[in-house]
Amino acid sequence: MSWTDAIAIKTIRDLKEEFNVEDFVETGTFKGVNAECYSHFFDKIYSCEIDSSNFQKSSERLKDKPNVHLTEGTSSEFIKKYCYETHERYPTIFYLDAHFYDPKLPKHKRFVVLEELEAMAGYN
Repeated sequence: MSWTDAIAIKTIRDLKEEFNVEDFVETGTFKGVNAECYSHFFDKIYSCEIDSSNFQKSSERLKDKPNVHLTEGTSSEFIKKYCYETHERYPTIFYLDAHFYDPKLPKHKRFVVLEELEAMAGYN
């Protein structure tokens, strides 16, 4: 299943409506497919990409989407910044989609999602 298939889109839209969510935060922009898809439903999309080439491609793809805000860098730093700047604006849907970036890293550093969750600590 992809997060842009019909069932996933319906589920995310239902959550958005049920909880009156305005922001969709995604880690791992990759080619910008999710950000483009969900830009039609959310007031603001925030997404980050660590790979420069993917960041440039997705920036080009999404340049005409004023509600999409892309950041180049690590997902944990991106989440910390988002949480700090928006700590009173909630609820938010967080889609933690960053993958292993470097399999040569020690095992405790390969699971990016753990760092992402730590970065969200204390967010309302």
